[in-house]
Amino acid sequence: LLVLVLFVVALVGFQAFLVNCRKRHDALYIGVSLAGLWVIPAFGATWLMWPWTLLVWSAFTLVVGHVMFLATRKELAQTTPRTVYAFFSAVTRSCFALGVAGYALMIVDFLHMEELVGLRGYVAPLGGTLLCYGLYLGVLTRDCASLTSELMASRMGFSARDEESRRELAPTACCVCGGELVVAGAARAGDDHAAASSSHDELAPLIEPASARIENPFEGCLDAAQPEPIVTLECGHRYHEQCIRGWTLIGKKDTCAYCCERVELKQVFPWERHSLLWLQLLDAIRYLIVWNPIIIVFVDSVLPLVAGRGGGSIGGY
Repeated sequence: LLVLVLFVVALVGFQAFLVNCRKRHDALYIGVSLAGLWVIPAFGATWLMWPWTLLVWSAFTLVVGHVMFLATRKELAQTTPRTVYAFFSAVTRSCFALGVAGYALMIVDFLHMEELVGLRGYVAPLGGTLLCYGLYLGVLTRDCASLTSELMASRMGFSARDEESRRELAPTACCVCGGELVVAGAARAGDDHAAASSSHDELAPLIEPASARIENPFEGCLDAAQPEPIVTLECGHRYHEQCIRGWTLIGKKDTCAYCCERVELKQVFPWERHSLLWLQLLDAIRYLIVWNPIIIVFVDSVLPLVAGRGGGSIGGY
């Protein structure tokens, strides 16, 4: 009973402590969580000798490390933010697909319908593996995207911590990538300048010219003739749809990238409710992987002192 009470108290206390830390020191919380997410599973896979897990972890680390390197250069290319967000968006969707596939296979196993998929005896292990990879890589991708968002915002002069030196933007520029935006239908070569000048005081939706479209491997399947729509927030700042989707959903930002005004994600992207639920699940996975083991170690260490004997532990009560 003493172990149970101590564990519950520690669980509630640590949860309150983490919520407070996240509000007051968000960057520190993300940094510690990211370090734990990156190191703890790799250490566990090495200890348990899981070569495939180490291979996936190593490949993911190399690719994400390269992308984060591009985002930390002193002089960012104009297309770098959207390229980075496109990469993280693709990885996030892949992790979501892995998670859904794993969950579906586990449901098939629960309903004893293995013969329908032709994987009798392998459905449960395969489903659990896909679900674990999807959740782990998903939460790791989200934290990497959040850190990369802060780095790019600081490089571009949009950092909320340095409002006095914040870079001034033209009314026709995207507040994330800085790319030019012009009025819809004015993308002809002879009308670009006039359209940009006449749109300074307008609040009409803007559309990016075809010549300004980013060139990256993640957008190769898009039709170049179809201009990307523009999203206007309540504060009046405008973004390419892909830029603001990356800033809010992939980078877990709930503020405008330029003026830091709070944005309600469900109002900006009401069709992304399933993505918001997925991100909340990833937050829970972060807690289980990084902070829950710390709570257990803490309780196991403090219990002998509280009980006055050395035999108590969570695993043996």
